Amino acid sequence: IDPLPLPTQVFDLPGINASWFPSCTSDGRVRGRTVIYIEGIDVLDFIPSQNRNGSLIYSQMIRGSQANGEINDIAQLRNQGYDFLVVDWKNSRIDMRFNALYLVNLLQWLKHHKNDNEQFVIIGESMGGVVTRYALTYMETDMFRSNNITPFFQEEHDFNNILYIQQHDEIHTINRDWHWERNLDDMHQTRLFISLDAPHQGANIPISIQKAYRHTMNIFGSYIGHYIKFISQAFNLFLDGQAAQQLLIYHIDKENGAGFYKTYDHMDEFQTLRDQIRSMGNYPQFAKVMLMSNGSLNGRNQTNFFTLLPRQPNDRLIDFKASLYARILWFIKVPIFGGDLTALTNPDGQGPTFKANLGTYRIRIRLKWFGIKISSSYSSIFGVDDYAETRPYCTSAGSYFATGIQLVSPQGSQDSHNMSDAWLFNLFSWSLENDGLGCINFNSHVGLNGLASINADYSLCTDGALFAFIPTASALDYGNLQTIPLNYNIDVNDNITTKLGNIDERVDVLVGIAEGRNDINPRLYNQDHLHVRNDRINNFQDRLNNNPTPDFNTYFSCIGFDNDVKRGFLNLEIGDEQLYLENNTLNWAATYQTEYDILVNFRNPHYEYLSQPAASNSFILDGIYSRENNFQISNSGFANFIYDPNTVPSQGLQINPPLSNFSERQQPLENCCRNYLRFRKLPNRDKKDPIAKKASLSVYPNPSNGNNVMLNFTFAKMGNTQIELYNLQGQKVFSKYAFIPTNANNANISLELSNKNLNSGVYIVKVSNGKEILNSKLVISK
Repeated sequence: IDPLPLPTQVFDLPGINASWFPSCTSDGRVRGRTVIYIEGIDVLDFIPSQNRNGSLIYSQMIRGSQANGEINDIAQLRNQGYDFLVVDWKNSRIDMRFNALYLVNLLQWLKHHKNDNEQFVIIGESMGGVVTRYALTYMETDMFRSNNITPFFQEEHDFNNILYIQQHDEIHTINRDWHWERNLDDMHQTRLFISLDAPHQGANIPISIQKAYRHTMNIFGSYIGHYIKFISQAFNLFLDGQAAQQLLIYHIDKENGAGFYKTYDHMDEFQTLRDQIRSMGNYPQFAKVMLMSNGSLNGRNQTNFFTLLPRQPNDRLIDFKASLYARILWFIKVPIFGGDLTALTNPDGQGPTFKANLGTYRIRIRLKWFGIKISSSYSSIFGVDDYAETRPYCTSAGSYFATGIQLVSPQGSQDSHNMSDAWLFNLFSWSLENDGLGCINFNSHVGLNGLASINADYSLCTDGALFAFIPTASALDYGNLQTIPLNYNIDVNDNITTKLGNIDERVDVLVGIAEGRNDINPRLYNQDHLHVRNDRINNFQDRLNNNPTPDFNTYFSCIGFDNDVKRGFLNLEIGDEQLYLENNTLNWAATYQTEYDILVNFRNPHYEYLSQPAASNSFILDGIYSRENNFQISNSGFANFIYDPNTVPSQGLQINPPLSNFSERQQPLENCCRNYLRFRKLPNRDKKDPIAKKASLSVYPNPSNGNNVMLNFTFAKMGNTQIELYNLQGQKVFSKYAFIPTNANNANISLELSNKNLNSGVYIVKVSNGKEILNSKLVISK
């Protein structure tokens, strides 16, 4: 069991519940050394039991879920003295400007209470990225300096906003409590803004899903009154919410055309919001801005869940058919009830989108001289058949939505059941067939088989329930989403100059999913919308640990497999062991502290720059492109650099070109060295075996001559396993995938290494089943 981590404190502020997860060296006071995580839209946050609160957000997006095999190593920044503050909107469905105002209020509150000059780091997921962009950009304008909050109420008379403002009238006076004891030029006190898969140019929900929602609302409306749409708008529910109208590229209420194929557009609120952000400056200038997409940079389509081939526009989200009928004398079929539901992804041009029919059959039996005549007529309870002309956002490159939904297993199977083996007197039977390619067929009957029976059948087909929610170009605010080809290969077609030229000049770093050197799984080209990218990188200065059992990518300060603390590129960007300062202008007094080195205007060796192409450095991570503007200190700014020069080797403080208006202090950062990914788990005990099965790994012969090595390993839960071999420089030299039955007690795997020509030395064997990781040392001696 993975218990949810509990915050030390929850701050109840206007529009926000902020959960505080401090570092283990915290003195209990608010500090600037804080990572603020902003949640996106949470459509069920009005139901307390369904609300995605701060503990759940922290568990999913910062610590990661061990149960799902997702480990997000940014939690380890608590070892470097970083506190985490997780923002849970009290209502994420309202006008995004209102939540931006609540965020400004939070930053003002934090600035007043913090006792240092360190600056915040903000990560805004999904809608939270757009809200953060609005808030930070506003705080750099003269309107903020003059305490003018009218921009947040540009559409306060919109029907969606009227009831909310009436219930929260204090929002108009929220700025009366702001503290201005700090210089007005302090602005937002944020040095780094990470936009995590935010819909800067809009989000996509298939027209078919929107149609299903609207038709369902209309059906309920006929029973509970015709005011259901007005109620939905007043309480900002689902598609009728103001935030949804500001986010969706196609909105069902912007249906156009009187012909067969309807066209769709975004709501006016969509464009008004973005025009306003541009008028304020578009992106903050006094914070480093990183835009991350969880979609393919190569323009790869979504993947068919079953065939692993690219999904095609207008394919099946769901195709369901059901029927109830009687059989008499084997040859006579009498329909009783029938229905079907088809929801498709958006077409590329013209095509069907949504079809639903539900009805009963009226049976008439008339006697004839030589028998009987049975006739039936269909009475429709509900019927709709919709067509549209759209762009195929659903199946194109971008992060996908509906994580974990699997309507049909990819494993083919067949099952059946009979009450009796006697053919004539088989009173009940059913059969279920799964073709493994997305279709299930179910057939059943009750009664004398065929002689006089009631039959129920259904079929369910799908090409996968996942669809692109945030197109890659939208998350990266890349060019114009309306005109750029949806399969455009940003990674290959554009050089880095063109890449960075296709985004706003205030955006500093682009991050997307590129086809890495070892990617072979098409499902990896596009990732889950709330996936946190965490490329593993080598330890500080790529040096080795002096531990007897070294782990090539363990923190230097947290040595040993027992801690197993890994490092990802987001940790490095935020500033764990080294702090690279570039692409930023300091306009106020600020402190920068890192565990070891501060490198000002030195290029990060893991990113691609115009002067540092990927081909020249094997440590560069795929899909990260950065401008190379210098870190600058304005006339009103002053920097205090704190670092530890007493490490060997160490670069200390390096600045190129030299700066003015700064001081430096040599002071080690106290390090707590806890593994914040370790989960408290209940014993995994089998009822028949009171002793839980323990994970283990043995390697023999060891030392080896480098030709053939045997592995014997056991996991608490067996399953398909990835086996990898690394040298002490962190380079993968061997990889193998083993198919292990889940009911196996242990596994013996042979590794043929003779063709790898491995040099004598120490290697690390890593064995993983997606949830557990085993490591062992292998010595090769020739």
